[in-house]
Amino acid sequence: MLGIGERDRVIVIQKGTLTKDTMGGNIWTWSNQTTSWAFVEFKENVSLAISDTTESRMTIEFTIPNSSSRQRLITANAFRVAFPIPKNGVPDTTTQYYTITGVRPHGGRNVYKTLITRLAVDDKPIS
Repeated sequence: MLGIGERDRVIVIQKGTLTKDTMGGNIWTWSNQTTSWAFVEFKENVSLAISDTTESRMTIEFTIPNSSSRQRLITANAFRVAFPIPKNGVPDTTTQYYTITGVRPHGGRNVYKTLITRLAVDDKPIS
């Protein structure tokens, strides 16, 4: 169970919507779904050298309350986490986006949920 002071970071959870542009290409647009206090745990930060390129992979877990109807609807691949959020509460140029790749219950009675995320490299969900 999380202590009172452990959810000490503000995150914004955004929902992705796939639309078509005038040329028939896919465009992901993101809208803010909810803002939440979270416990942030950095799990993995790996750089892989593949042929002539280097790929970085960062995994972070965000544990949030599972209390509101919007928080209960969060699923993998259709949502992302914006973090860190400045004091004004609006994502800016310092904010990074993490695609939610998994969701698991945390603690008893589904009071909390843990969002397993990977740093997004572009503006679309990780496939």
